[in-house]
Amino acid sequence: MTCMSADRWMLVALVAAAAGCGQTEHATPSDGGNEPACPFGIPCGTGCSDLSYDSQNCGQCGHACEPGLTCIEGACSCSGTSLCGASCVDLRVDRHNCGACGVLCGVTSPGEAPMCVAGQCKSATIHAAGQAWPSAIALDSANIYWTDDASGTVLKAPKSGGNPAVLASGQDGPWDVAVHKGTVYWVNRRAGGGPGPAVLGVDPNGGSVTTLLEGYNYWAIALVVGGSGLYVYGAGGILWVSFDGSATADIATVDGWVSAQTVGLAIDSTRVYWTTPPFHSPGPYTWPTTDLFSAALDGSDPQKLASTEFETGGIGTDATSVFWASRGLLEIAKVGGATHTLSKLHTSSGIAVDDAHVYFNADMIRRQAKTGDESVPLATALTNDLAVDESRLYFSDSERGLILSVPK
Repeated sequence: MTCMSADRWMLVALVAAAAGCGQTEHATPSDGGNEPACPFGIPCGTGCSDLSYDSQNCGQCGHACEPGLTCIEGACSCSGTSLCGASCVDLRVDRHNCGACGVLCGVTSPGEAPMCVAGQCKSATIHAAGQAWPSAIALDSANIYWTDDASGTVLKAPKSGGNPAVLASGQDGPWDVAVHKGTVYWVNRRAGGGPGPAVLGVDPNGGSVTTLLEGYNYWAIALVVGGSGLYVYGAGGILWVSFDGSATADIATVDGWVSAQTVGLAIDSTRVYWTTPPFHSPGPYTWPTTDLFSAALDGSDPQKLASTEFETGGIGTDATSVFWASRGLLEIAKVGGATHTLSKLHTSSGIAVDDAHVYFNADMIRRQAKTGDESVPLATALTNDLAVDESRLYFSDSERGLILSVPK
């Protein structure tokens, strides 16, 4: 074996390059080649690619990942989920791959809906099936009441089991619902070519629908009952309506896009509480804070309790605190003060409160102790609303068209 010194190797390389005997691995435009000079990665076709993270050139030029997969360190994989077959799934909540690929959560008994909760197969009691798009939920001592936005109906079913009954049909986007002293109330949120959104009521035992107010606003979205009437959150703000519909009063003016995902409304015996939607200050390209307000039931003494940089969702109260959804589950005393984060999980619409816990919808439907301990997963569902009684948590599953409950 013959060895050359480093200086002789350098000389040979220079001579070869000058004679045109050597070429670089990838030509650049200055060389007259067709491939680009790349500030990062390597040339692939007419562009540059990082083969470690480019889903169109994963591991090698021209190797594209299947839809739903992401290129991670040069291999097509799933980001934040798991690869089962050719699909990315969340093993924590996927009923067909619960805890591991291929583990199916099946029906264990009639009247039960299977679900995957934190990677374990569980079930929930079915109170109604075959719903088109069940939305908001309300409870009294004996029954569950809900609206179905897609079918335009308001319905009820016994908590103890039994067939659902339609209380009202032909409604134009029924959304939030409440029950108070023998009447079920709801808001129709769309205009639909008619007089506009409306506030309506019906006897839960059946009868004709009473219109309390109509055509007052655009996009009515939230409804609570308390004091001497109903409080309705629409695009212009919050309106009070007497139980017989004979009187109204403006409680608060709110600017911005009102939807179930951006505002919340709650009430106690003396005050009403609400969150404002994002983009509620002038300027189409600003992202202002969203605020939590309260006011006396007649609209006097308005107070801003808190602000957050993110849009808000559901809201609930207990005797001393207000709880609301944002990039987490937040708590503040009704009299104001510091905001406390009970959970950092991104929380959407739907909050229910009892003496010891707050129930909220994040990656799963969860129970959060007010002491701030780690939350406990209870169920999985594409839900818009939650409600609790002494022993159970009730919720809609809009994706599967179900009204369900689980022990709380």
